[in-house]
Amino acid sequence: MVYLVGAGPGDPGLITAKALELLRRADVVLYDRLVAPSLLFEAKPGCTLIDVGKRSGGHTKSQDETTELLVEYGRKELAVVRLKGGDPFLFGRGGEEAERLAEEGIPFEIVPGVSALTGAAAYAGIPLTHRDYSSSVGITTGHAADGERENPVRWTSLAEAADTVVVFMGVEHLADISGELVRGGKSPDTPAALIERGATAAQRVVTGTLGDIAGLAARMNVTPPALLVVGGVVSLAGKLAWYRPGPLAGLRIGITRPVNRARSLVEKLSALGAEPALMPVIRTSDTIDTPEVRRALERLELFDSIVFLSANGVDAFFRALLLSGRDARSLAGKTAAVIGPATGEALACHGITADETAATFVAEGLLEKLLSSADVRGVRFLLVRSDTGRDTIARGLRGAGAVVEEASFYTTLPEEMAPHVRERILHGGLDMVTFTSSSTVASFFDQIGPDELPRGTLVASIGPQTSKAIAGYGRVPDIEAALYTVEGLVEAILAWNRGKKTFGSEPAANAL
Repeated sequence: MVYLVGAGPGDPGLITAKALELLRRADVVLYDRLVAPSLLFEAKPGCTLIDVGKRSGGHTKSQDETTELLVEYGRKELAVVRLKGGDPFLFGRGGEEAERLAEEGIPFEIVPGVSALTGAAAYAGIPLTHRDYSSSVGITTGHAADGERENPVRWTSLAEAADTVVVFMGVEHLADISGELVRGGKSPDTPAALIERGATAAQRVVTGTLGDIAGLAARMNVTPPALLVVGGVVSLAGKLAWYRPGPLAGLRIGITRPVNRARSLVEKLSALGAEPALMPVIRTSDTIDTPEVRRALERLELFDSIVFLSANGVDAFFRALLLSGRDARSLAGKTAAVIGPATGEALACHGITADETAATFVAEGLLEKLLSSADVRGVRFLLVRSDTGRDTIARGLRGAGAVVEEASFYTTLPEEMAPHVRERILHGGLDMVTFTSSSTVASFFDQIGPDELPRGTLVASIGPQTSKAIAGYGRVPDIEAALYTVEGLVEAILAWNRGKKTFGSEPAANAL
């Protein structure tokens, strides 16, 4: 079954209960650019996620390619979700995709979503109808303003018939659209608004009149996606402006972490108004079917303490434990130490509270914590780690007389950057790239040379070890977290931002 699902505009909280249920049990999700990144974390483990987003000037997949992917996966009797921003049947090409599925005899279902028509307007404080201003709404697309489409917009009829006119995708032809509406009978003094990235934490509303909105948009560098609203109701925007984007509004931030570890950072940045861009450059893979791991688990009862050096290590350890026919009860009577709160949270998900957490969330901090907590002479430690990384803790514990065994439960591998992501970076489509480990640094700069990264793109590091890796590629981080956690990285970005006024465009009095 193929489900054509509307995710709503911007705010992930606007997705319907039915859409969320389908997303959580989907085997395959084909998603658009305008879908909130945090919604992708709702997909179940093992779900195939495919970016088919359309962008101004280029597409990840053409519409024909996307439709054929729906047919291909639909024939496999999988639960396929085509996740679209807004509503699939309102300028979402859902009708075209449904037609193709029907022709192929593939069962499908339409799941309506909150459209940008109502969602973005509401978040901008603009009621589309109001007894004092408007009793009718006309809706069209600005893509037809070039006059080259098979079904050109009848601008004169639209201007005369509707009190409120709403134009989707109208930024590119805004001057032409404004002129056509004036020629159709609208006064140049008619209030007009552009709602850029509506219902997101990066929302910006530019208000003016039909006569000057195109000039304002150019001066303020308004970019798609943006919704044009024309009519008397726009005069209420200032009075009814209830939605306040966060302090990082408009900041485009690349997230290089693996998707399964990016949720916290994406959600925190989104809540502050930033526009996170998922661009994983590494992935992890279990290495639990090895003699080293089997030996460690067979001898588990001999260890006094288990030391977890990452959240990935925690999850891989428990997968290995289950494969061996055991569970968390096997750790009864042992202490557990973790390198930081994120690792502690991963451990808590398996029903175990960490006994020791590093004061500073690096290897040296955890070693100091372990050595200061008790005499470790003769204490038997198992270090759960990846196949890379420093031997700081093992050397320090052995030097203090402990018995240490190490086992690699997972490996970190480079992930090839999607072509559209690479193009976006090279053309200055990001304001900042964040790095949370040395491995993300290595994979990123092996694909984007330090000299290729646009001069204006900032580099943010989670801590000194990551910064050292960045320096190895000839860059000095613009931002470094004082607390080596996701929360610390976000706070460092906020601290950097406190001295800044805007990102990208100049402020203006009529930007709400």
